[in-house]
Amino acid sequence: MDRPWGIALGEPNDLYVSDDGTDEILHMDMTTGTVSLFEWRRLDQPRGLVWLSGGPSAFADSLLIANRNARTVSSTQGLGQTRSAVYLRNDPVDVHLVGDTLYILTEPSQGSPGRIFVVTGF
Repeated sequence: MDRPWGIALGEPNDLYVSDDGTDEILHMDMTTGTVSLFEWRRLDQPRGLVWLSGGPSAFADSLLIANRNARTVSSTQGLGQTRSAVYLRNDPVDVHLVGDTLYILTEPSQGSPGRIFVVTGF
């Protein structure tokens, strides 16, 4: 890894790591210890990660990624499946999910302070 940043647990035995140096998400199978590329498409400094497991959401069973320089929170289920879930004015650096509520932490920029955004209905 070049500059590992975020880490998230997925389904049982799945671990994900964002690398903002290579703009990739790596997947580790915790049973076998195998590490593989999970996502690289349209990522620009991926930071914080969280797995959204099941439920009625359009983003169910996917990894939500604070895609810093793209100013989005992206959703992916693996290689080539990236799509934007949230657009922001400031660069997101971390995400956290509680129930169906997504919390997004952003960086300060151009005199605007960092903020915590709350998105419900995930």
